[in-house]
Amino acid sequence: MKLYFLGVIATAVSAASAMGGLGFNLGVKNPDGKCKSIQDYKSDFNVLSGHTKVVKTFAVSECNTLQNLGQAAEEAGFTVLFGIWPDTEEILSGERAALQSYLPQISKDTVMGFLVGSEALYRKSMTAQQLADVINSIKTLLLGIKDKNGMSYGSVPVGTVDSWNVLVDLGSTPAIKAADFVHVNAFSYWQG
Repeated sequence: MKLYFLGVIATAVSAASAMGGLGFNLGVKNPDGKCKSIQDYKSDFNVLSGHTKVVKTFAVSECNTLQNLGQAAEEAGFTVLFGIWPDTEEILSGERAALQSYLPQISKDTVMGFLVGSEALYRKSMTAQQLADVINSIKTLLLGIKDKNGMSYGSVPVGTVDSWNVLVDLGSTPAIKAADFVHVNAFSYWQG
């Protein structure tokens, strides 16, 4: 059974890699709980570079993620799906401030896209309309931000990520319509 499972995983990784779709969620803290530095991210990229050149985060302001990860990713030739955590206005204000402060320091080519919320609908931290409103507000904010080469971030896609069982519910329609793309989480262990 173990060999079969490992074979399935290896096949899935190989197939995803061949399609160019394999990426990793990247933590922003080291095992000791301290926030990662630019050098820590570079070390992560050295490990990941044989498997992917794409990483995803959950928030841009926590642990100076955009400030540190953006620079490290650009230097290592990685692209990033930057998460934006929208659960409270205080957190969202910090996310917006990080975007305005640190996106101008990197190239637009380093940013694959932005993901607003991580299972915000599944966790019921906001309604689909509230999530749609935040997605649209981030799109508007990005129109006014330029990268280090003077290119607008306005054309970078803004999406969301949520659990499949919430996304197939018609109640999620406003968020889906507002998003340029949607990533789906599916966990067979919890959701059958």
